[in-house]
Amino acid sequence: MKKQKIQLIILLVFLIAVIAGYVGLKKYNDKKAADTAAAEDTSVTVTDFSADDVTKMNVVYGDSNLTFVQENGTWYDDADRTLDIDESKISTLISDLNNITSENSLDSPTLSDYGLDAPTQTMTLTTADNEYKFYIGASNDIINEYYFYVNDSSKVYTLPSATVSAFQITIDDYLAASTDATTATDATTATDATTATDATTATDATVQN
Repeated sequence: MKKQKIQLIILLVFLIAVIAGYVGLKKYNDKKAADTAAAEDTSVTVTDFSADDVTKMNVVYGDSNLTFVQENGTWYDDADRTLDIDESKISTLISDLNNITSENSLDSPTLSDYGLDAPTQTMTLTTADNEYKFYIGASNDIINEYYFYVNDSSKVYTLPSATVSAFQITIDDYLAASTDATTATDATTATDATTATDATTATDATVQN
């Protein structure tokens, strides 16, 4: 009987040791994982504003200079308000510009070193209280990212090339599908009319001869 009690006590002590070891190991692994995640997450938030507050957007890229304005909940092309604009694409671009994060930042940069003294593209978002200007410069082919800054030049950041490509737009990228279809139909009609006119002219010439 005494021997059984001793065995039970030894088994209980062993079980407690196993549990304590498991708890200690789990805490160690959790802390290590948290430290690793903190070390790996070096990204910084560059922009943080309310996308719903934006009422005007200007995008300059190459020969394209687009300005969209929102009035009474509807977006228009400021240069031609008769155009049927795909408003979801404007909302997407504004959302993309919001909450931008970057894993690289440079303090007190010389803008010409990063192609930002003459930006390849600028974007401006306007709200009732603020204006956010985005400038995109040269690309870094080694990391496949572009240099950019927002509002002032105290810091320069990098953005993935895929993100920058989404900002390189023309008015055709913002026309609604119905507008594209109408444009295509008009072009086809014009071509058909020209062809018919040419055919009639040729026939008349033949008859006269």
